Amino acid sequence: MDPGKGRKSGESDEGGVREVKTRANHKSYDFGSIPVRTVRTALHAPRSQADRPTRAGFLLIECIAYMAIFSIVVGLAFVAYYRCEENSRHLRQNAAEVVRVLHAGEHWREDIRSASAPPEELRINGQPALRIPNSSNEIFYAFFASCVWRSQGTTGTWTQVLSGIKESRMEINPRQHVICWRWEVELGTRLKAARVRPLFTFQTVAATTSAP
Repeated sequence: MDPGKGRKSGESDEGGVREVKTRANHKSYDFGSIPVRTVRTALHAPRSQADRPTRAGFLLIECIAYMAIFSIVVGLAFVAYYRCEENSRHLRQNAAEVVRVLHAGEHWREDIRSASAPPEELRINGQPALRIPNSSNEIFYAFFASCVWRSQGTTGTWTQVLSGIKESRMEINPRQHVICWRWEVELGTRLKAARVRPLFTFQTVAATTSAP
């Protein structure tokens, strides 16, 4: 069958669309049997997602998750900072107390070594004390009200040597050839469970005492 047969002059058939020439040499198109819905779909088909311009962004739930993670990290950082700052403060306080106890212990040892007679243990107002005879006067050490006190002479003024003391003992400790004096002092702690017991021991020998 001749494909051109049955086609009128001035008409062409391309894909079911016929081209008709009019007298004014204008072309008009006859869509023939193509459904109108198909034509509209072809003319107004939406662009694919690949052709659309993309814009970067994030969801609200993602924003909330990021904020929660940031809050947790900042909270942990603050906790670590304040813990380090507190430990550093305790370390400075402990160092100052150790220096204070060492100075007091050296002063006590110096008083024992300069004694003109054997020191004597006694009690003042029901509290343990130590009398150290000296060439010029007497030196007294006493422990009461969680403090160690020192006085020169019976009418002298009591001076606070150490404060915040948990326990203090000044006692004689005889050795083989000498009589040694020992002072054990324990500091009070601010912590409920201290890792190290703050106990200090000082020993010395009076120049005028010796064991037989």
